[in-house]
Amino acid sequence: MNRTSGNILRAFVFSTAVSLFASAAAVGQVEVSPTTRPVTPAVDIERLLEDLTHPSFKVREAATAGLKGVSDDQLPRLIEAFHAQRDHEARLRLRSSIEHVFYRRQLNGRMGFLGVQPRVESLIYDPVSGRTVDALVLSRVLPGFPAEAAGLKTGDMLLEFEGRAVADILGPPRQQQAIRQANGAVIRFVSPSAAQIEAFTNEVSRREPGSTVRMRVLRLQAAQRRLTITIADEPARTLEGANLLLIAVPQVHQPFNDLSGPPTRYGLCVTAVTANSPAAALGLERGDVIVGLGPTVFGPTITTEQFQTLLAQSQPGSSAELSLWRVEQVNVAVTLGGRPVERMNPNDMEIAQTRFAEWWRAQTGEPSLRTPLTANNQLPRSATAPPDPTVLP
Repeated sequence: MNRTSGNILRAFVFSTAVSLFASAAAVGQVEVSPTTRPVTPAVDIERLLEDLTHPSFKVREAATAGLKGVSDDQLPRLIEAFHAQRDHEARLRLRSSIEHVFYRRQLNGRMGFLGVQPRVESLIYDPVSGRTVDALVLSRVLPGFPAEAAGLKTGDMLLEFEGRAVADILGPPRQQQAIRQANGAVIRFVSPSAAQIEAFTNEVSRREPGSTVRMRVLRLQAAQRRLTITIADEPARTLEGANLLLIAVPQVHQPFNDLSGPPTRYGLCVTAVTANSPAAALGLERGDVIVGLGPTVFGPTITTEQFQTLLAQSQPGSSAELSLWRVEQVNVAVTLGGRPVERMNPNDMEIAQTRFAEWWRAQTGEPSLRTPLTANNQLPRSATAPPDPTVLP
């Protein structure tokens, strides 16, 4: 193989790996769910096959993308074209397209998919239980998928899934674990939070596409309000009658990175207000979250005692301003879609690749292009997955 062919081969192996392990790093990319993904009619396949050797790189790229969209009943025609093709780059493009269609057939109708990028967050207030719990904060709602269609929003806090507490699905925090091959070679490492998200992902995936799931979420209202209060004669009793609890909330009111999602902010949630109390007279309501007093912005170490100390230091009869957010509980029903190839999780990918390698040998007599282990039983650096690949339910 000459240097040019070698570069093309490496480029296509890398391109396939990147497309299959695609994550939320593609910020702003518009994605299409598999239920609406266009399927190329059979009459167009011959033109696409011809375009694989077109002089224009853009035309070749478009042809490859088009072949990845054909229905799986066209796999025999693609295999036939692969055997007949003599152009090295075209063969690689065909092989990549065949693999993509094969994976789509493997996934068809088997795995439910929401289309969200979540993160695990502690200290989320559950108004049903009246305590703080572990929950999933939606760092990103992927465009074009069921979660968006059902009205879920970035920053939503997922508390309950199909009548089961999300905290129970996530389970306790776990130790980092290594995923190994049968010979002991390390394929990837899974962080504790990724393992919890994977547990939730499995809960979604085991349901069929087209089924409806119901979720209970907390949502921060868009508007932040400021409440001017008058400090009582006994300043520490200014908000008497309000039960306060330290909680975490996603800061959705300010610009944030689309990849990592809204940052976490801490505040004191008003879990109850006694009727006719000073707090009720000031206008505090259940569900309000106090995130600041005057110029002081609360951090993760704020306690009700520290807040009372801040109030006690105020001058009786003076005015002070509370910065308030408000959370509301929302029930959402989502009709699951099917998991697209581009959003396969690492465990699913490993199984699919093994099946494809066996199928490919049966169809072509050739081994899979998957890179073999080195002499030290380690995957080459270029063939390994990211150390903590994004798991998406």
